[in-house]
Amino acid sequence: MQTYSSPRKGIADAVISRGSEVLAKTNSAGYFVVNYTQPVDGWYVFQRDGYAADSLFISWSGANKKSIDILLNQIPTLDSLFVYSSVESNVLLPETKVKLVVMAKVSDKDNDIDSVFVENNPLSFHRVLPYNVNDKLFENLFYATDLNVGEIADVIGTQLSVIVKDAAGRKHSIGSGYLKRILTEPLTIDISTNQDSSNTPDLKWFDIPAAFDYTQMVQIFTDELFPTLAWQKAAIPSDSTHVKVDKTLSSGKYFWMIWCIDNNQNRISSLRSSLIVK
Repeated sequence: MQTYSSPRKGIADAVISRGSEVLAKTNSAGYFVVNYTQPVDGWYVFQRDGYAADSLFISWSGANKKSIDILLNQIPTLDSLFVYSSVESNVLLPETKVKLVVMAKVSDKDNDIDSVFVENNPLSFHRVLPYNVNDKLFENLFYATDLNVGEIADVIGTQLSVIVKDAAGRKHSIGSGYLKRILTEPLTIDISTNQDSSNTPDLKWFDIPAAFDYTQMVQIFTDELFPTLAWQKAAIPSDSTHVKVDKTLSSGKYFWMIWCIDNNQNRISSLRSSLIVK
């Protein structure tokens, strides 16, 4: 018995059974022998923890020996999972102000992942997590209507399972997570100091009293019909109330905002503040 992925390696301690009867286990090289005084035709099951079980119908046809090769496919593993809320204070439509974000990092030594989903059966929620090539993880964002609830707060504490479908169509449930909180108190920008600025502005905001640990992230966008991210700084300590932009910005109009992010990645933004670079 060997691994599905190349280079092929023997799988030790795999179990060979027929019905409820355990017939043999593989040795360190993946080999096994089934001793029968009278071979029995039927379905034989091959399984090992961490691998998808496989089965094979064996017809002995009067023979006492039969050589077979079994390749077991390793079950993908969930390396990390974040289920968090994102509240953007600048959004006008209440139903799109709060989003649920799911980010899953999945490993698969056999490299045969077809797709990754997140689901909750009682909610009739089953959605794909597209692969983000840049961040090398599977992620998606959802609104309350996607989750079939009145508002995102309704799913706090609700388990969301991560499902992987492989190239053979097998589905594996590899872990789950849940939303823990939604932040409601955004930081406030000190607008009076941020209207006109140099091309390396010093951005300021007011501290917030929070009963939990958090970090901060500042983002600057071009102020146009389709804004683009011009600069960003993350992991700013919670006791900081200003940051110096370490990139020379081109002259023009921008807007910026700051995010408060807790240890579970739940986040809320400030309102936007104008920034004019001369």
